[in-house]
Parts: sequence; structure tokens; C-alpha cells
Amino acid sequence: MQIEDDEILQGFIEESLEHLADIENDLLAIEEAGANIDEDLVNKVFRAAHSIKGGAGFMGLNGIQELSHAMENVLGMIRGKKLIPTPQIINILLLSSDQLRGMIEDIQNSNDVDIFTHLEPLNAIAAGTYNPDSSPSPKKRAAASAVDDQSTTETEPLPQKKTVLQENAGVQSVLTDQPSRQMEASRSEDEITAAQASEKQDDETVDNREPALYNSPQLETASVNAESLAQESSFHKNKSQGETSLRVHVSLLDQLMNLAGELVLSRNQLLQTIGSEDYRNAETVGQRIDLITSELQEAIMLTRMQPIGNVFNKFPRVVRDLSGKLDKKIDLTIVGKDVELDKTIIEAINDPLTHLVRNSVDHGIEMPDERKKRGKSENGLVILKAYHEAGQVVIEISDDGKGLDGEVLAAGAVKKGLLTPEQVQVMSDKEKVNLIFLPGFSTAEKVTDVSGRGVGMDVVKTNLDKLGGHVDIISEVGRGTTISIKLPLTLAIIPCQIIMTGGERYAIPQVNLEELLRIPAGQVKERIERVGNAEVVRLRGNLLPLIRLADVIGIERTFFDEEEGIVKPDRRKMISDRRSPEHPAFRDKGDSKRVESTDDDSRQGRSGKDRRYSASSALNIVVVSTGAMKYGLIVDKLQDSEEIVIKPLGRHLQQCKGYAGATIMGDGRIALILDVGNLARMAKLTSIDGTDRAGEVAIAQEESIRAKMDKQSLLIFRSSEQEQFAVPLNQVERIEKIKRSDIEELGGKRVMQYRGGSLSLLTIDDVAMVQPLADYDNLLVIVFNIRKRTVGLLAIGPIDAIEIAVEIDDVTLRQSGIMGSAIIAKHTTMLVDVFDIVQTVFPEWFENQLVFEAAGGPEQLPPTLLIAEDSNFFRNQVKSYLTEAGFAVIEAEDGQIAWELLQEHADDITMIVTDIEMPNMDGFQLTEKIKTDPRYSHFPVIALTTLAGEEDVARGKAVGIDEYHIKLDKERLMACVHDYVKRYH
Repeated sequence: MQIEDDEILQGFIEESLEHLADIENDLLAIEEAGANIDEDLVNKVFRAAHSIKGGAGFMGLNGIQELSHAMENVLGMIRGKKLIPTPQIINILLLSSDQLRGMIEDIQNSNDVDIFTHLEPLNAIAAGTYNPDSSPSPKKRAAASAVDDQSTTETEPLPQKKTVLQENAGVQSVLTDQPSRQMEASRSEDEITAAQASEKQDDETVDNREPALYNSPQLETASVNAESLAQESSFHKNKSQGETSLRVHVSLLDQLMNLAGELVLSRNQLLQTIGSEDYRNAETVGQRIDLITSELQEAIMLTRMQPIGNVFNKFPRVVRDLSGKLDKKIDLTIVGKDVELDKTIIEAINDPLTHLVRNSVDHGIEMPDERKKRGKSENGLVILKAYHEAGQVVIEISDDGKGLDGEVLAAGAVKKGLLTPEQVQVMSDKEKVNLIFLPGFSTAEKVTDVSGRGVGMDVVKTNLDKLGGHVDIISEVGRGTTISIKLPLTLAIIPCQIIMTGGERYAIPQVNLEELLRIPAGQVKERIERVGNAEVVRLRGNLLPLIRLADVIGIERTFFDEEEGIVKPDRRKMISDRRSPEHPAFRDKGDSKRVESTDDDSRQGRSGKDRRYSASSALNIVVVSTGAMKYGLIVDKLQDSEEIVIKPLGRHLQQCKGYAGATIMGDGRIALILDVGNLARMAKLTSIDGTDRAGEVAIAQEESIRAKMDKQSLLIFRSSEQEQFAVPLNQVERIEKIKRSDIEELGGKRVMQYRGGSLSLLTIDDVAMVQPLADYDNLLVIVFNIRKRTVGLLAIGPIDAIEIAVEIDDVTLRQSGIMGSAIIAKHTTMLVDVFDIVQTVFPEWFENQLVFEAAGGPEQLPPTLLIAEDSNFFRNQVKSYLTEAGFAVIEAEDGQIAWELLQEHADDITMIVTDIEMPNMDGFQLTEKIKTDPRYSHFPVIALTTLAGEEDVARGKAVGIDEYHIKLDKERLMACVHDYVKRYH
């Protein structure tokens, strides 16, 4: 079929695909309602089928017209409550909508598609003769015409076939119901071959510059056909609508136009300024161009953002179909459909997510009979959840199935020859569960068309790694599995930390960056330790393995001489090969006695300045994390953080596993982007390799964790010269150095330009009765993320990050913005309540804050939460959070008291919030008693603690802790509580 007026046809395609976008979920909702028919919802689907039928009839698309009309008849009966939508009927409608979508996407061949297998059951349903046990057969095709459209439904008759002649703006198109005309015979084979080659080339071009979709919740949108800008027609190719069109909200287009206009004006100003040699004005114009470019970059990135619901919306159908095929009963809960990701990532995660959901349904959820034997509900639960966390998007796929048995996985890996028994012995429980990611590893007992098709979790992990993502598994035998995927918001532009080694610059993505550590030369000997053959640094009670970047990527070891400003060779063999200040060579430089050292440059007592104690001999460590592994990367020099544009590696570098890409720096030189995960594997840090070094570090870390007390990580700083303050370190996003001149007073607010936008600035004395901010030119901005907005707290140095167990006084100095005080390093230190300060200064940010409202009205009692916490300060803080949100609270001073109160008030309590480190009975023991007692095992347990390392989380999951949260992180705690209360109350 050849349609001359492509514009009209494209309009029909786009409109029809829009009608079909939600039809799947709408039909599933109609099925779930059953006899309680939602007329508005059914009418919505009916109108979609009716609109497609009308447009197809006008365009002469007979197959699409006939199928949509048959669907319309059935939907009309449901709408008129003459037919109850059973699963069998909905299944037929779903399959028909699938066929309809396929025909519309391949519009040129739609009239040649055999739709009898869909028409027969639809027409039989409309005629009241449908038998669910029957199936279409060739013998019935001849009788298909006997089932006509004169049914009992109140639908329109099939329109008469006709020929339409339409003229519009000089374009004449003939639309008929006749078969499509053949290609003109006058075209030679060479012409046809050339045309096909041209089409293939165009297809490749479209794939390489694939436009994005921007979906707005508002109705006013503008559709731009990207391909039609480059060629006259785009409908002779079999391309889906998502690949050929770009949907952008009109307001965003307006913003882009305004920014483009501003950029043109600034360009003109810059050219004029350069001509007049007014360099001071040129600097101002340059700053303006920088600001406009940042805003333009952000706006353009928005055009590529799509809600993750575009992927999530297909899973109700997937779970429904698979559960029916496997004779399982499974409920699917979806949370966070509005979370947005780059279109490229949205498309790339489609297949991995589908694989994971199918695995949860097939391998995770047990059969109904087996679930009943285990004391579970017959209906299994799969939860698909997306949310923002620390500048990334986290996707969780959870199920309440049988879970993964690490011991079984380890035995399977040994049996398959993937690991040795000796390697398995040194592995932790979490690492055994992670064996599921090994290539060639599968738990499927047999190959089916649902899963176990030879494509394992290693493929899922590989695909996610390519996106800069990270996948993690937490599983408990008999209770279920949670697979957590962390993804960057976009792949095009990412923030990175720039470092230097061997005279070359490298970029480390900030998603992998934990912190930067600089150890002064005089402290290296004391801070760097050896565990077996591994060198480690003790960081806040944990042992952190260290590797030299130069050693891993195979270049010469160097150091940066800050005094001379050049790179020099570093000949030391060991990181810890530094003399301490007490060494004779340091105290008495005239001593002629030879000094024992592994340094190749060791010699008799040094005269003059010893380089080992200069600033150049300080150790620069970038602390990075990748999955469960966290390590320190030793580099020559730390530079600024920058937003970089990622460029793919050339073919000749793609075998270099240590690099994830490259970027072009401001001076035109290339910087390689480091892949910290592969660097760890290249250095053999992961214990899955079974190396002695990894095993020794893991054992040392375990011993360190066991010895660790319940301490608080605090950031110490000052606002005035006399008063010292602290904030929980986990609440701090970053710390910036600024000049006082950077601060602007606008609209009665204190702000500064920050990363292409405006950052609201606060001081402690805005709310609390403390001394005003010191009048210094050099200030600090401590950046926090509150209510999904960034806000800066102005401060001065010195600053320090410490981990300390300290008794907090929540009475003496407590006031608005100050939650208490403590004696730290012989100074009275006030603990800042940043959340309270922001809520006081910006109350409008909290207008929609979470407050529990009883569904049954005021007469319904609020949910009651049991808090187990031995610290009065923390217990009172958590209690105030909960009571403010409308919950009732029962307090317990330790785990033993909490256990007694739970037995006494079990009928009233909804969930338990517990500390970990407590006397008499700790949080692990309390949770284990709760989860192993059938009377209380259904209660959710949230742990509030400073122990949130991977091993602690694994131990907590083993005893049944549902979620971990850091103490004093009010926002995340309350979001979690509301989520669980809504689910279980």
C-alpha cells in the first residue's frame, strides 16, 4: 500500500499509538475490578478502539479497522454491563491490542496481516457464542464471515467502504480500500537497489542520533518529527514511534528559545568587547555566557528525560501472563513511576529489568501449596520500586519468595568448576549470594521458555555495568530477595573528580567517589598498616585496602613536587616506607650511622631538608566504592571536580578494562575516565578471586567491625571564632570554599550562584541564639539536601570529620536549630538541627510533608510504633519525629524492655524501630526474637544505627531487619515509616 500524503498517515500513527499507550494497564484494571465495572475506565478504552477504527476506515487500513471494530463491540458490551470482563475475555483483548499495535507500527503491511485468530474469539464473544475451551482452527475460517457485526451491542456499524479524494495546500492524495499499488515498473533494478541502500543508511543515521522523549504530566505538548526535518518522507521504514519522534513540553521549548536568544546577545556583546579590547567587560560577558551555557545544558538534558513508568507500565502484564502460565498467584506493587531517567538509560534497562522480574516470578515466588506449607499467603508479592538517592536513581525488585541460599550457590559454583573449595571457604555470605553474577552460572533446574534459557544474571550485570550502574542482591532464605540497581540520571554529562598520576589527568565519576583523604607526610608511617601482604589505612575504625593507580594501569610510579611544580619518579617500594618524626635520621641529620630502609634512595643520615616530610610527600588517597568493595586509590595529585562530557573509547582502547571512556578537558587535552570496578578486579581486591590479600583484609575488617562501638560520625566546624558546632556527617552532601563576595542578597534571601543555578544560604544565627557568622572573606558552605532541594549552611574553619561515642546533653543548650550539645576535644559543641533550621526559614518547602491521616477519620486511632533505644537523646529525637507526624509511640530503653513491651502491647503496635548497640539485648537479638516468633514475625523492623556497612546490613537481613537508616536522618526515616505503615496498617 502506498499512501501519498505521509503527513496525514503519520498523524494517524502517532495518535493511534497514544491511544494504545495505556490500554494494557487499563484492561488489567478492568479485569481486577471484575463485576464492579468502572464505566469511565471502560469508556476510555472503548473510545481508544473507536478512534482507531474511524481513522483506519478513513485511511483505507482495512485490517486495523476490522480488528479495532471487533474490540469495540466487546468493550461496548462491558460498558453496557452486558458482559463481565473475565480473565479469558481480557486476555483476548490484550492479545488483540498487541496485534493492533504491531500492525500500526508496520503500517505498510497491515492489510496483509492475518487477524482471523483474533477476530474469531472477539466476534464470538460479541455474539454470545464464545467457548473458552475452544481454539481457532483452519476449519473455522470459512465460517468466520457468518459472525457479522449485527450483535446485541450498542456500537456503530462498520462504515461503508469508500474512496476519498482530498486536496489540501496543493497536495492531492487518493485513499482507497483497494490493495496497495505496485511499485512503478519503470524503476530499474539499479534504482531499487540504490533506494534500498539509501534507506539502510538513513536507518543507521537515525539509530545513531536517536532523539529523546520528554513526557510531561501536563497536556500541552508539542510533537516534533525529527526524521522529517532531514528527509521528505519517514514512513517507508519500519520504525517505531518512539524512535522517530521527540515529545517536548511547550514551556521547555520556550525556555530553550529564550536561552538561545540570550546566548546570541551575549555572543554579540563578547565580539564587540573583544573588538574594543575592554577586557574587564569581556570577563563579565564570559561569566554570563558560562551561566547561560549551564542553563542551556540543563534544559537540553531535560528533553531527554522520561518517567521510568514508561518501562514499569509493561510489568503488570508480564507478571499477569507469567503467573497464569506458571499457575502461581502473584501481586505486583509499583512505586515511583514518576522518577525520571535519560531516554538512553530507560531503553537500555528495559531488557535487564524484564529478566529480573521474570526471575522473581519464576524462581523467586513459590507455588501456592508450597507457600501455604511455609505459613505464607498463597499470593506472592513482587515490588518494583524507583527512587532518587544521592544523585542517582535506585530501582529495587523485591519478592517475598524462597530467597537465594548462598551455600547452595557456592556448592553449585564448585561443582561447575567456577571456584575451588578453598576460595569458597574465605567468602562471606553476601559474596556467596553474589556468585549468581558469575558467567555461566544458573540456578535453573531445567530450560523453559520463561527463564533458564542460558542467559544468566551475568548478562544483566554486564549490561548495567555498561550504563555506569551497580547491581546488588540482599537475600534471605525463606523470606525473599531484593535486587537493588543504582543508575546515573544521564550518561551524557556526569560530575567527576579530576586526579593526576604520572603527569596525566584522569576522571573518577562522583557516583563512585566516597571521600578524599590526604595523609600528611609525618603521619604516613603511623596511618598505613600491613595485613599480610596487603597495605591498608585505618579510616574511622575500618581497614581500607590501598592500591596505587600507577601500578594497576602499568605506568611508572611518580609523585608531584609542589615546590618545583614538576612530576618526579617515586622509587619507594612500599607505601608505608616513610620515616617517623622519632627516627634518628629525622632528629639528628648529622648522624653518620646508616639508616635501615627499603627505599632505593636510602643513604647515610640526610643533610638539609628531608623530602619525606615535605608537602610533596603527603599521601593523596581517593576513597572509592564499587558494589560491596570499598578501597583507597593512591594518586599523585587531587584537582578540582568538574562536569565532563563522556566520549566513547576508540576501538584500539576498548580492550583496556580500567577505563570507562574519555573526555576532552578545557585545555583540549584528553583525560581517561576510570572504571573503579575493573580497577579493583585488576588489582585482585575482590575476595571472589580467592586471593590471600583479599581474605586477610576481609578478616581484619570483620574484627574491626566487631570491636566498633555505637559511635556518631560528625562534621566539626565553627560559625564564629568562639563557638563550635557539629552536624551528622551523613547529612552533608559536600563542602565548598567561597568568597564572601560570592554571596548575593536578593528578594530578602541570601543566595549564591552554584552549578548553573541558585543556592539558598543560611546561617545558624538565622534561627538560634548564637553569635553571628564571623566577618571573614573566606567562608565555607556546607551543602545539604533537604526536601529534594539543596541548601547551604555558611561556616568558617577549621573543619574536621570525626567518629566519636559521646554523651549528648539535650537540655542545657537545646533550642530552635540546636538539638543538643556535647563536649568534644575539650570544647562545648552544639549539635545543629539543619532540618529544623530549613523548616523555620523555608516553611513553604514543608507544606506537603508526610503526616499520617487515619483513613477512617479522626475516630480511628493512629498507628503505634515501638522505639528501642538506650540513648535518651536519640530516643527523644526519634519520638519527636514520629509524634510530629501523627504517630503514637511506646518507648523502651533497651532490647529486653522492648521485647517485654511488645508482648504486652502486641495488638496495638504496628512496627518496631530499634537501635543496634544496646545493653541487655541488642538490636540484632531483639529482631531475631521477633522474627522467629510466629506471633510477631509479621512486624516490620527498622534499624537506626551508625553501623550501616555491608557486613552489618547482611547480618541485619539475616535476622530479619527490614531496613537500615542512619540516626538523625529524619527525612528518610519518615518516608520509610510512612511506606511500611501504609503497607501493613
